[in-house]
Amino acid sequence: MLQWWQTETGGFCITPLPVAGIKLKPGCAMMPFFGIEPALLNEKGEELVGASAGYLVIKKPWPSTLRSIYGDHKRMEEVYFNRFPGYFMTGDGARRDQDGHYFITGRVDDGMVDSSCSGDKNVPSECGVCSCVRDVFIC
Repeated sequence: MLQWWQTETGGFCITPLPVAGIKLKPGCAMMPFFGIEPALLNEKGEELVGASAGYLVIKKPWPSTLRSIYGDHKRMEEVYFNRFPGYFMTGDGARRDQDGHYFITGRVDDGMVDSSCSGDKNVPSECGVCSCVRDVFIC
């Protein structure tokens, strides 16, 4: 079983729900939890409908979401709310299938600059394909 959540969200946000007749899909986080309204946005911040892929955001606040970063409220606003005003930016990409089920595709805001090879920015899921990566520390 796969769920999607973050420390910042305070609990599961997309998860398999115990609803009769819904079958689990491999690699799928499934459906929004009660009160959570996810959306997918394109680069311009336009909401995508139906089966699509894009930036995973949350449309409205919920009781357990983070309220600030201790000592740096401005940073919290910049990281989570400025890129797409009116939405909570999760930093993850996702795709939604024709049934409305969500598949998390990976981080869209993390990366490491590969200074010894090409100088490209690699997201964590791509690190294994770069032959020059010898040691990686992920905190």
